[in-house]
Amino acid sequence: MKRSRVMVIVAVLAGSLFLAGPLWSATGPLWTQTFNFQPDRDTIVIGAVAASPTTVIVCGTAYQYAIDTGDIGFIKAFDVATGQPKWDKNLTTGLNRNSFNSLAVVGNTILAEGYSSSYTYDTSTGFYIYTLNQSTLQAYNADTGDSIWGPINQNATPVNLGPINLVTANNRVFVVRQEKGVYDISGTTGNCIVQAYEVGTPIVAATSLLLE
Repeated sequence: MKRSRVMVIVAVLAGSLFLAGPLWSATGPLWTQTFNFQPDRDTIVIGAVAASPTTVIVCGTAYQYAIDTGDIGFIKAFDVATGQPKWDKNLTTGLNRNSFNSLAVVGNTILAEGYSSSYTYDTSTGFYIYTLNQSTLQAYNADTGDSIWGPINQNATPVNLGPINLVTANNRVFVVRQEKGVYDISGTTGNCIVQAYEVGTPIVAATSLLLE
């Protein structure tokens, strides 16, 4: 009896949605944009996608597949209604790796986390020697791309920061990162670090919480 009652409710809801109109456009996408970094960089990896009421943001990294240097991190912003490009940012601090990995939105503020590294490979030991291993956090105006605050850089040599996640609540952005070794004598730390930042005002200090 309960199952049949549920099926009736589902059928009614489905009928209501059908009468209200299609969920997807019958004629295809509302708009399409394509971008690349060729010929210098033939590969793109998307790090994250986020949207404010007016802007769609895409971030990631672009690199030449056969080359171990010259990666760039990128942010591309598009108008929600028309798809027209609005602004873009590139991250090129590191000689080898640069990427934007995470995005979060608070109102009309876009928060972006990036990563940069420079290193050489020691053939005698089989270890990577890092001269730069750094994360960055910055807030931008979603409509214009103007900097609101940042960048806030954190050096991590010789520890790899690992994947970083952003989440927002109560006008704060929470940054979660794991620490791991970078194939050298530092080994794996086993640490996970959670940090809280204010979104709407310039950052003076961050509160850190080390999870055991």
